[in-house]
Amino acid sequence: MKVFLDTNVLVSAVATRGLCADVLREVLTSHELVISDSLLKELKRVLQQKLRLPSPLISGYIDLLQQDTIFAKPVNLPDVTIKDKDDLIILASALSANSDLLVTGDRELLALGKVRNLEIVSPREFWEKLKNAGAEGRRGRGKEIQGRRGEGTRNTGAKGRKIRVGGSEELETEGRRMGEGFRSLKVWQKAYEFALGIYRVTKMFPREELYGLTNQMRRAALSISANIAEGYERQHRKEYIQFLMIAHGSLGETETFLLFAKDLGYIDEKVYEALAGC
Repeated sequence: MKVFLDTNVLVSAVATRGLCADVLREVLTSHELVISDSLLKELKRVLQQKLRLPSPLISGYIDLLQQDTIFAKPVNLPDVTIKDKDDLIILASALSANSDLLVTGDRELLALGKVRNLEIVSPREFWEKLKNAGAEGRRGRGKEIQGRRGEGTRNTGAKGRKIRVGGSEELETEGRRMGEGFRSLKVWQKAYEFALGIYRVTKMFPREELYGLTNQMRRAALSISANIAEGYERQHRKEYIQFLMIAHGSLGETETFLLFAKDLGYIDEKVYEALAGC
């Protein structure tokens, strides 16, 4: 199923660990995600200006969204009445890619209900559809599911082919050596440099903080790049997303420790801004 996720859904997936995050994981692992250039530009703007997320996390998130996805190129705007022209472009993008669903939190788009063959639903309605479809599938197939569980097709060496094992899509592994893959990720490189910066700065902390703030900051900072690397090397997209969410949490933890260290006078404003702006 081709699913176009609106900007508000993608933003909420990062900002919270609730329904929208679950919707994104489900679409990435079991369906075809449809995106567009205009959507990615708007997403980047919101994450930078409103959520003020660090550039490495924003880049990593956008890179993830572009993996094995369908890029829509809107040609003709649909003949519908919408006040917000940006919403009209989103709708045109979803239609141009022959998407089955447009998942959005925008009331004006939701009021349309359906345009041509495109159904417009909220994240909650999308989730309910999945639950109902799953229940019907289980009733229809019965015990056949148990017999087929665990079966799958592995990559035989053809470059660019998707791998399926036990029903979940794995990441491509051709030509990879241990550690080579994650080190090429810009988000990992930035996170690793950030951790090095934290380690250097905490060397100047008072000795009594060695097993307190110093230790906590170092563990949280190193956890960011470590989780990115571990998630990537798991070679399952769903697990990769989960580890990125954990890395996001560790970043928030580190930023809190940084602010606390500044307020205690352990670091000055310039050092704080340099690290917080990484």
